[in-house]
Amino acid sequence: MKLSLKKKMILAFTILIAVTIATICSILAITVSRSSLEMFTENSSRQLAQVDQTITLFVEDIKRDVDMVSENPGVLLDDASITTYKNNTVKTPMTPLKNGGLEAQLYRDFKVILDTHPAYKSVAFGSRHGGYVQCPPSDRKPGYDPPQRGWYKKAVKNKGKVFMTDAYRATNGSIYISLVKAVVNARGQVLGVVAVDIKFDELSQMVSSMQFGESGYLFLADAKNTILIHPRDKDKNFMDMTQSEEEFFKVIAETDGGHLLASLDGVEYDVNIQRSPNTGWKLVGIIDHREITAPTWAMIRTMILVGGVLFVLSLALAYIFANSIVKPLNRVIDGLKDIAQGEGDLTMRLDDGGGDEIGILSQWFNRFISQIHAIVRDVAGHAGDVDTASAELLGISRKLSSAAELTASRAGSVAVDSRETGQAISSTATAMEEISTNINMVATATEEMTATINEIGRNSGTARDITENAVGIAGEASSKMGRLGEAARDISHVTQTITDISEQTNLLALNATIEAARAGEAGKGFAVVAGEIKELSRLTAEATNQIREKITGVQTVTDEAVSEIGNVSTIINDVNEITLTIATAIEQQAAATREISGNISQASKGLTQVNDNVAEAAGIAQKTDGEIAEVDASAGEISQSSSQVDRRAEALSELGRNLSEMVSKFKV
Repeated sequence: MKLSLKKKMILAFTILIAVTIATICSILAITVSRSSLEMFTENSSRQLAQVDQTITLFVEDIKRDVDMVSENPGVLLDDASITTYKNNTVKTPMTPLKNGGLEAQLYRDFKVILDTHPAYKSVAFGSRHGGYVQCPPSDRKPGYDPPQRGWYKKAVKNKGKVFMTDAYRATNGSIYISLVKAVVNARGQVLGVVAVDIKFDELSQMVSSMQFGESGYLFLADAKNTILIHPRDKDKNFMDMTQSEEEFFKVIAETDGGHLLASLDGVEYDVNIQRSPNTGWKLVGIIDHREITAPTWAMIRTMILVGGVLFVLSLALAYIFANSIVKPLNRVIDGLKDIAQGEGDLTMRLDDGGGDEIGILSQWFNRFISQIHAIVRDVAGHAGDVDTASAELLGISRKLSSAAELTASRAGSVAVDSRETGQAISSTATAMEEISTNINMVATATEEMTATINEIGRNSGTARDITENAVGIAGEASSKMGRLGEAARDISHVTQTITDISEQTNLLALNATIEAARAGEAGKGFAVVAGEIKELSRLTAEATNQIREKITGVQTVTDEAVSEIGNVSTIINDVNEITLTIATAIEQQAAATREISGNISQASKGLTQVNDNVAEAAGIAQKTDGEIAEVDASAGEISQSSSQVDRRAEALSELGRNLSEMVSKFKV
């Protein structure tokens, strides 16, 4: 629920006043209640102290009388003539005057004391021999023996002091206490015990006369929490509070002194407890808690009445004060409403003549309206410019939109062509990679053939060396015919070597034939050379056989051997020349093969470079394709942006028209 400022102010004043009055009432109530309780505690404590002092003086007077009786010359005689009742079997009346002697004298002395002290019930003396005298006399029970009685034993136990016994109740319901003292001779021997019984009538009257307020009273209990005097309920006299069924008395029995709050029969009572340091008795002051709180409630009612009057007056003042604040605000609100709901008259001003906050608010509002007035006037001046500029921007945006659409169309075509070019370059790159692979394979085979030809060249050199050695050996054989016999075995070894060379040459020719077959057209020349080498190898083998045959007949026909050796030398020279020819041809073939291998390697490198260039061109084509795609996307975005610019230009144009219409509503 929304509240007006006036209602809020009145509500705030109301709450503040209500809280203030409630706080004051609470503080006063607590203060008065505490004061009433303290007053009760103080008054009751003072009265309880007076009662205790009175009881103490009363008991002290009795003690002095007991001391006086204990010093009576008759009780100090230790006379055994006093009548005893311990051997009687029936109830026996006492006759002290009739018995005469010391007993009658003591009786007359005791009677004087009773006559002068109405609060005394009786005065008695029991001797250590069992004799007993009492004033006034009363019947004795069978076998009554004073030294066996409790009062006698307690007096003997407290020898030399007056001892007050616990209270007891007689058969008639009256309550009594006894003050006893042991009679001791000069030797410290106990001769007997004197006793004075006190009636509680006088104490009951005194206790009953004590009153706290209208409902408060005092009751008396002994050191064992037995009620001695209860002025409001005599049935509770001589009741043990610790055994009571009412929690009220149990709480009092458990409390040694001080203030407490307890309930009895559904009513709360304030209780003040004091224990007498002389008698040990408890003096308990009780008052209805409602009586203590009555002044508090009276004060609260008065405060509520006064608070109600103040509340009403405060509400009236709050209403007047709220009106004094709200009225100028309402004038400001009316002025603003007229500006907002009227014809937009910015020339109107509020009344700012007041010197309070409302006047200051009106001044600042008028200044604000003045600034708004100036701003609206400027806006009105520029609204036409905005309208014209928005129209021009709309035309430009439409042209830009058309150009963007054309650019997007051209970019799409270029993108398609770029993708096709990239695909063609990728296909070319793939084919170039295959060609490069094949050329690399040919280069490898050429290098292997070059290695084989080099091996054949080395073997031909070896054969040439061997034939040269054979020529040397043949020359030596011609010049040393005399040692032909010894050299026959060496020649046999030489012929074996020639045979091996022939076989190796034959093997080389076979290998050359195989390599020529592998080389195809390029190896036809090698095939011819290999055939000739093979033929030479065959001839060498035949010549070697002939040499072997000649050597066999060397020993028989020397001349023929010399001639044959000469022939062998000739043949060896021929073989040497043929070998040289073969070696020369092989070296030429090896040089040609190396040149072919180099050209193939160079071609392979060139193809590899071409392949790399084609791959790079393919990558560039792909990159160009991506960039053209981006250009295409950008052209699309430009086209969309142009459309947005077109729409925004239209909106701006509409805004310019609206602004002109809006400004025209104000009176500037």
